[in-house]
Order: sequence, then C-alpha cells, then structure tokens
Amino acid sequence: MTTTTNSPGRGAMIDVEGVSKSFGETKALAGVDMSVPAGTVQGVRHGGGWRTRFGGALGVRRARGEEGLSVAMGKNGSPRPENHVIVLFGATGDLAKRKLLPGLFHLHAAGLLPREYRVIGSSPHANALTDEQFRERAEQACADFGITKPSDPSWPSFAERLSFGAAEPGNTADLEAAIQRAEKEIGGPPRLPRSSGRSALPAWPPATPG
Repeated sequence: MTTTTNSPGRGAMIDVEGVSKSFGETKALAGVDMSVPAGTVQGVRHGGGWRTRFGGALGVRRARGEEGLSVAMGKNGSPRPENHVIVLFGATGDLAKRKLLPGLFHLHAAGLLPREYRVIGSSPHANALTDEQFRERAEQACADFGITKPSDPSWPSFAERLSFGAAEPGNTADLEAAIQRAEKEIGGPPRLPRSSGRSALPAWPPATPG
C-alpha cells in the first residue's frame, strides 16, 4: 500500500492506494483505494471494514509479531497539503482514541500533514475537556494504540496543535471560538480551491444524531 499527499492544487488531505489487510486467513481488505479531499466532511462508521480501512490508511496497524510501519509512506519530497483546521467530532470516544488521534500523530511525525494546521476536539458540553485534558487524552491514546509513541521527538509540536471546543445543537459558541483562534494561529482562514480549509472528522456510531 502507498500513502501520498497530492499537489496543493488538488487539495487532498489523504490519498491511499492498494490498502490490504488480513486477519489470519481472512482477507478484510484487498486493493482498496481511498481519497479524503480537503474541506470535506468524512464520516467513519462502525462495521463494513471502515475502521480497518482508516486504520490501515493512517498507519496504526501492523502485522502480529512485526515491528515498524505497516504502510509505505510518501517520499520526503512529497508536497504537503495546504494549511488546515481539522475538527474531530466525538473526540472523547473510542474511535478517536483508538484510530484517529494515533493516526493523525503518525502522519504528523512522518511529515505528511500541512505545515500549519490545528486539530480541535469536540463533544457535547457534558463531556467537554480543557485543552490540556484533551492533550493528555491524546498522549495516552497514542501511547496505547499508536505505532509512533509520544516518546517520539515530534510529540511536543503535535500536542501544541491540539485544542478543544465543546458543541451541541443550539450551543456551538465554544467550538466557533476555538476555530477562530486556530485559524488566527495558522495565519488566517486557509485559502484552498473549492474548499474552506476546514475538515470535519465525525467519530461516532451511525445511530448517533447530529
């Protein structure tokens, strides 16, 4: 499998080709291609191989008994995506803990995320975290489930890009403020072709409203 970033004109956050994954003699995925355009909302549902697909694409799985990466990363000279603000809905849930946060850190350590980006975790106010609590949660998630561990020298530069903004229907002020702060920190709202420069990653089961 290969993972690449696209040229800035295409505006893709992730492009993967030939994703394959087997569990013993059972082949879960075979030659799957996937693209995540910048500025789009990508839902990740449980079942149907989607967790396996995103886990393989983000490099958070490896074969039993083997060390190192399970994904062939793009060459160091690959162009980075444009500056971006990523909102992770359901950030206190299991999918974010096991897949998305470790995967984002893995891409950060590999130099495959934008030069300037921010990741904003979000949840309803009843489960809201402070920025520091979200960073601690992300650190534990990467320690428990990621290939690239927080002991990697790149961890501090990833952690400083994390923040949290609670949101729920009719009450989105905290998240809106977090997005505005993030865009200011990266030099203003990103300018991407056919894109707002924001990506949302919902990390909840399909039955969850919203």
